[in-house]
Amino acid sequence: MHDLINDLAQSVAGEICLHFEDTFEDKPHAFIAKLRHLSFTRHQYEISKRFEALDPVQCLRTFIALPMDASSRATIHYISNDVLQDLPAKFRCLRVLRLSGYCIDEIPYSIGDLTHLRYLNLSQSTIKQLPESLGNLFNLQTLLLRGCRELTKLPPVIENLINFLVLELTDTEKLVEMPLRIGNLKNLQVLSKFNVGKDSQFGNIKELKDLLHLKGELSIIGLENVVNARDARDANLMDEHGIDGLCLKWSIDGLCSDKLLLDYFFVRFLLDHLFIRLLLDYLILVVMDSALHRQIKFKNDPALNCCK
Repeated sequence: MHDLINDLAQSVAGEICLHFEDTFEDKPHAFIAKLRHLSFTRHQYEISKRFEALDPVQCLRTFIALPMDASSRATIHYISNDVLQDLPAKFRCLRVLRLSGYCIDEIPYSIGDLTHLRYLNLSQSTIKQLPESLGNLFNLQTLLLRGCRELTKLPPVIENLINFLVLELTDTEKLVEMPLRIGNLKNLQVLSKFNVGKDSQFGNIKELKDLLHLKGELSIIGLENVVNARDARDANLMDEHGIDGLCLKWSIDGLCSDKLLLDYFFVRFLLDHLFIRLLLDYLILVVMDSALHRQIKFKNDPALNCCK
C-alpha cells in the first residue's frame, strides 16, 4: 500500500517535485532544471558537492531536509558553510526552507536575499542569533526556532515582518529578551513564549495588547520584571480568546512580590477553557483562596516544560 501511495504521489507531482536519498545521478539534466519542490534525506555531513546537480534549477520553491522530526534522531548532523552560502545565491525564489536538526551556528547575511520566503525552520539547531538581514523577508509568515537552546537574541528588525503569523520559541532557555516593538506584528497567531525584559524597553508586557489574534498556548517568563501590575492589565489578555493555555513564570526572588499581578492573572483571567500551569505548589493555594477558582482548571508543572 505504501508503494502504491508513493507511486501515485510521484505521478501527480510530475516533473516539479523530487525526493532524493543520495544523488541525482539517475535524473536527466532537463528534469532537474524543471524542479520546483525538493526534499532530501539528511546526511551526517552535508557538503556542497552533494547539491551540485541542482545548478540548472532556476525557480526552486521548496528545500526541505528530512525527517521532519529532527529531534528523534540521535546522530548529530552538520552542514557546511558553503551550502548555507549557496542557498540564497542559487535559489532566490525559495518559499519554504527547512534546515532543522543541523549544527548551524550562524546563518549567512545573504538569507535576506530570499525575499519570497514564507516559511523558515531552523529548529533544533545550534544557532546563537539571526542576522539583521532577516528584516528584508517581508513575506515571511512562519519562523520556527523550537529547541534552539543556544539562541540568545532575536534581531530588532523582526518588527518589520508585518506578515508574521507564527513565531515558535519553545525550549530556547538562553533567549531572555524580546525585540523592541514586537507588538507591531499585529497578525501574529502563534507566539509560544514571551520574555518580560529587565529593561522596560525590551519585552514590556504591554506589547501583548496589540497581538489580538494569538492562539494556542503562551508562556510568559520573567514576570518578576513587571514593574507595575497595571502593565499586565494593559496587556489585555482577557481579550485573547484564542489562547487556551497560559504558563506564567517568576524567579524565586520575584515570586509573589506583587499581589496585584497575581490577582490579575489568576483571578481575573476568566476564560473557562483556560488552564494555567503553575510554578510552585503554594501558588495553587493563592488561587484556590479565590471565589472564582471553579472557573479555572489548574495543572501544576514543576518541571516547567511549558516555560523554557
